[in-house]
Amino acid sequence: MKKLCLLITAICLLSFSTAQAQLGKGTIMTGAASTISLGGAWGSELMSLGFISSNDDYKETLLNILPRGGYFVMDNLVVGLDVILSLYTEKSSDADYKWTQSMLGVGPFTRYYYPLPTIYPFGEFSMIFGSELDKYKSGSYEDEDKWNVLMVELGGGVAKPIGDRATLDVMAGYSRVVRKYTDAVEDGKETCSGLIIKAGFTIYFGLL
Repeated sequence: MKKLCLLITAICLLSFSTAQAQLGKGTIMTGAASTISLGGAWGSELMSLGFISSNDDYKETLLNILPRGGYFVMDNLVVGLDVILSLYTEKSSDADYKWTQSMLGVGPFTRYYYPLPTIYPFGEFSMIFGSELDKYKSGSYEDEDKWNVLMVELGGGVAKPIGDRATLDVMAGYSRVVRKYTDAVEDGKETCSGLIIKAGFTIYFGLL
């Protein structure tokens, strides 16, 4: 029994040591995630990984690229940048109607891990500053709007190791999105907030 206890302790210490090395100062992280918005938060379609759907009358296409990269400035603390590239289109089968929404955004994030032997709980804060273009066409009528977009997210989650250099991440938190546009007639503003659930993969690289 004593030998068994010593073996279990050694395994736990080895696992914790691996976590510390993986999350140590100087490590580079990359990853991507998708988001589901709850409670009316704007942007759940924008932040999904992407899908294509259609019916007899309309076809919808959504393509998103959501990379991120970061650097561990100290053990367990990473800072970096998120990038959002998004394109959404909706059009009728006869091409008489078409709506296109495209967005480019970039912003900082920070995440702090509290590594345990088998999971790595973390807290995270992020901001995205972006520009969105909406184009609308119906028959001979055409219109477009340009928006400035600000996204702020705060949450906590768990990273589960799935190898020596990768984790599966799940996070729940709060998101607030503000969209503003200005034209010659009036100023427009939309604000939405609510709960979000994020899931994705993260890969860690040690510097040579």
